[in-house]
Formats: sequence, C-alpha cells, structure tokens
Amino acid sequence: MLFLRAYHYFLLTQYFGDVILMTAPLEDASEAFGLTRTPSEEVYQQIITDLEGAVTVLPLKSDYDAANIGRASKGAALALLGKVYLTQKNYPSARQTLEQILNMDYSLLADYAQVFEPTNKNHAESIFEVQYQGGNNLGEWSSFIYTFAPRDSEGAVVGFPTARPQGWNIPTNDMIAAYETGDIRKDVSLKEGYTNSAGTYIPIPYINKYNHPHTIVGRTDDNWPILRYADVLLMLAEAINEEVGPDQAYTHINQVRDRAGLSPLSGLTKESFRVAIAHERRVELAFENHRWFDLKRTLSSEQLVQQLTAHGARERANPTVTRGGVPFAASDYRFEGYEALFPIPDRQIFLSNKLTQNDGY
Repeated sequence: MLFLRAYHYFLLTQYFGDVILMTAPLEDASEAFGLTRTPSEEVYQQIITDLEGAVTVLPLKSDYDAANIGRASKGAALALLGKVYLTQKNYPSARQTLEQILNMDYSLLADYAQVFEPTNKNHAESIFEVQYQGGNNLGEWSSFIYTFAPRDSEGAVVGFPTARPQGWNIPTNDMIAAYETGDIRKDVSLKEGYTNSAGTYIPIPYINKYNHPHTIVGRTDDNWPILRYADVLLMLAEAINEEVGPDQAYTHINQVRDRAGLSPLSGLTKESFRVAIAHERRVELAFENHRWFDLKRTLSSEQLVQQLTAHGARERANPTVTRGGVPFAASDYRFEGYEALFPIPDRQIFLSNKLTQNDGY
C-alpha cells in the first residue's frame, strides 16, 4: 500500500503540481471540504518516505509464489524511488538507489517483442506491470489496441470485423523518424499503415506494441508496463552522466542499444550523452507513458515550449495523416508553458472553495 500510494501521488504531482495530501482516513466526510493543496515539495517528501518504507518491508520479486506474481516488490519500490530522485535532480541518490537493482534477478530479454507478449507476462525484465486478463467475462481485460488502432480500420488491425477502434495516439512523423536504421524496436512498437478488407493499403500509423491475438472482441490479455529493467538501466545512465559524466554510463545504455541491434555509443561529451539518453528513452519506452515526464524532467519551461512549438510547426507543414481538406485551426499545436500542468477539474473546484486553480487556466 505504501508503494501504491507513492506511485499515485507521483502521477498526481506530475500532472497537477500541488495536490491534496492525505495519509490517514477522514473521521467525517465533511472534513474533505476543508482540505487544501499541499506544496509538491512536501508531497514528494511523503512519496520518498513511503517508498523507503516499502523498500524495507517488500519481498524480492523472486520470493513471490505463483499465486502472487505481479505484486509490488522491493525492486519496484527501488525503481520508483530512483525515478523520483531523478525527477528531483538528486543524481547521487538516484544512482545509489538504482544501482541496488543491478544485483537483483532482473535482466533484459533477448527479444524486444517478448517484453510485451501476453504469454510472457512478469518476465525477467518486468519490474512492475498492471495485470490484465482477457478471454473471459471477469472484467479484468485490457483494450489498448482498440484505443490505438486507426478509426475505420475495423478488423484489419485488431482481427474482429465488428470492431470500431478509436484512433487515439497516432504515431507522428517525428516519432517514426526517431528510430535509427536497423533498430528492431520500430516494427514491434508501431506500424506505418494497414491493409483494409478491400485489399487497399491505408497509410495511417498506429501503435503496435499491444497488438496480440485474443479470443473475444474488445478484451485483450495485454498487461501494461509501468517499470522495467531497460528503464532502470537508462535512468541509471542518466544519473551517472549528470553526476560525473558519461564514462561510467556507457555500459548501461549500450546494453539497451545492443538488444535493439544498434552499435554501442562512445566518446560523447556530457551534453551529447544527455541527448543520446533522451533519444534512447524515447524509442525504447515508446508508448509506455514516459515521454511527457521525461520532457518535463529534462527541459526548462522555455525549452519545453520551444520544442513543442517546433514539433507543431513541422506537423502543420507536413501532417502525419491526411486531414481530408480540413484546415488547421489557429489554436492547433499551440503550447504555453503553464500547460505543463493540467488544470484542476472544474467539478472539484465547484465542490470545494478551498481549492485553487493552476496558473493560466
């Protein structure tokens, strides 16, 4: 429970900044209307306290029996704690925390595709993943590919002609171009189009990482990866580079690149290694919900605005998919610094006049 509370507060602070911090049940529901937002620095301290406690009491992943596989473990708590320290730019603590995981029973799988294969859940690279169960009526299935597959693709991607995929999170031209020549992760992670039932190729990219055969429409068996060993290796390489430079960090990033079929890195400056880590995290962890947090962690507000504005300009000039003659609106692809945090939902502010809105909204 300490691990889960820390994980959810980490997400909340990343998305909203200051949030209401609760560490004990309310005696009466009416007390909720008196709660105010806690500064994110204090929330982070509670996150660290919770994770330190979790590290102390959780077993190793290898100590769980078959009935408990998938539960949070000591390695999961250490990995999340290292991510929190990295977010705070506390590089020595991040390094010391993440290095402990190297001595646990984790390793990179030889085949990148097997990392996401439903028949291979909770494997040696998996540190923590959300457990889903398809092929039944128990209500624990996932439906990621139905969210990601292109609209109007029907069964061309998901395999069921009656399906109506939603077409969210289409990989952009920028994302497609980010993969180096020969990177085996590209074909696993995305496809640049599909062939419809009439035999026509439709050049609409889609996320392929969670696309696996299943027996009931809308009910896949894919788990969702939260923390895995490749993430730890790349976080550790980042922490080492920021602390002392890249010399001791190559072994970690090059393990990830070797598995991807790419040549090792060497001879980089601290600044160029920083760029290399950002690139490697983008393609290794593509579509696993890390990129936005990585950008916020590594870029200043001004740099974030500049990067997203430049991306928007490229997409407007050369859209990833056809817009059917619909022009861009003036507000499309416009990003302001305050949008690095989400707005507090209006409903919550209506319910409690103690809550304040984030700047800019």
